[in-house]
Amino acid sequence: MNEEWKTSMKIDDETKALIQVRRNTGENILHLQVYGHHGELSNREYGYAERFSVPPVVTNALSEHNGDLYPSFATSQEIYFRGMLSVHGYADGVQLHINVPSIEWNAPDGFILDLPAQRFSAFIAYIEATGLLTNHEGEQRFVVPAQEEE
Repeated sequence: MNEEWKTSMKIDDETKALIQVRRNTGENILHLQVYGHHGELSNREYGYAERFSVPPVVTNALSEHNGDLYPSFATSQEIYFRGMLSVHGYADGVQLHINVPSIEWNAPDGFILDLPAQRFSAFIAYIEATGLLTNHEGEQRFVVPAQEEE
């Protein structure tokens, strides 16, 4: 990945790593791309890619959002959002935080999704190695309050 590639991908020289989410992948599939330099943990030339199922409300909010789009690291098509995802580590698990406008958030500031270690261990290791994991040592992860029956 040379300077020309970084320029075409809209990555400045100060950026060591970033995570982006595809605007629309259909129904309930979330597609993430991570740019970073950790060869032994990478699964793509540019860094890492991951796809997984999420509630349709999450993908609907992304597909309806009209924010700035950025190039795919694989195809150069401008179909990804940046700056709305973060990964957080807690004493009892790891979670993906997605801050995209929606009236159907499951948390006060966006959507929060668990990333179970048995499924996402390689992704989590990559995120941690690139410095994109926000660590909340000693804290418990967010759990959606139980709904009371009426």
